[in-house]
Amino acid sequence: MAVAACGGGSSSTQTADQDQSAGKEVSFAFINTTTQAVDYFLKQSGDSSALFDSGNRVASNSVEAVQRHTERWTTNTPLTVDVGAMETNSQTVLNTVSALVTNNGEKYWLLSWNDTEADTESQLTAIRYSQPTDTDKIYIRFFSFADLDISVLTSSMFASSKIQKGQISSQQILNGCAGELFLGSGSNLSAFSLCGENVEAGHSYLVIMDGETLVRVEQEQ
Repeated sequence: MAVAACGGGSSSTQTADQDQSAGKEVSFAFINTTTQAVDYFLKQSGDSSALFDSGNRVASNSVEAVQRHTERWTTNTPLTVDVGAMETNSQTVLNTVSALVTNNGEKYWLLSWNDTEADTESQLTAIRYSQPTDTDKIYIRFFSFADLDISVLTSSMFASSKIQKGQISSQQILNGCAGELFLGSGSNLSAFSLCGENVEAGHSYLVIMDGETLVRVEQEQ
């Protein structure tokens, strides 16, 4: 959508339109959980250049590092982007996310992970950040490379849910980092503690799992 002003007279309306369209941005954090170094490419979907053009490379990510990139725009419409991952050494395209619609102020994880059951083993998943609302609670979301059963036990409730492979879980709210979160089902329930992972109340965390094996914990900020 384009906004145009014609004719003379007062410029107050034109100034207001400029203020509304200025300073829009969306942030991306790239997490690589594969065993190889990965280059990430990002372009606005309306850009005619090829996604994997060298000018669209925004991050080069080793296994442990988290790389960040901010994209800015000035129109009054959401920003739609294409994102791709390429293996750094072999220059092999791993996967892409096409036409990701983003809005001003949003933040996204772009997560590279291996799905050993899929025809295309390397996956790229976009996950929008989640922010905490209570400074006394710990907020946790799970992303797992395999199906995972989660049980949450608090003083007032017990809830269970199943996380599908490659899907982000609903937000789990805990009063503390130990003794309230269990993985597995039936007699296979096992306590799961985030203590020692620098987890603090008042923050939201993305917990990356491979089934019941912890891969890494990242604070959403």
